[in-house]
Amino acid sequence: MRPLGLLDRLIFKLLYKIKEKFFEKFLMYILIIDTITIVITSSYNSSILTLFIISMGLLLTEYSFIGNDFKNEFQRYEKYLELKEKRASS
Repeated sequence: MRPLGLLDRLIFKLLYKIKEKFFEKFLMYILIIDTITIVITSSYNSSILTLFIISMGLLLTEYSFIGNDFKNEFQRYEKYLELKEKRASS
């Protein structure tokens, strides 16, 4: 994959940041927000809990799909960032 357009580059960078840095924090924030929402509204329905479990499962599978599908592209992008840092320091 070679991101040519501006939108393609922005989406690629967003996927890279989510995969590398923000995903663990992102899941923790979702867990905290959902737990607080369930406690505040005191809705302990099985449907609410089922939706929460399904949404967490979808997020986890999406993370693995992003990691597997873009593995080579992410490695190339990391090499590009390293070269960019070396050139900037020279």
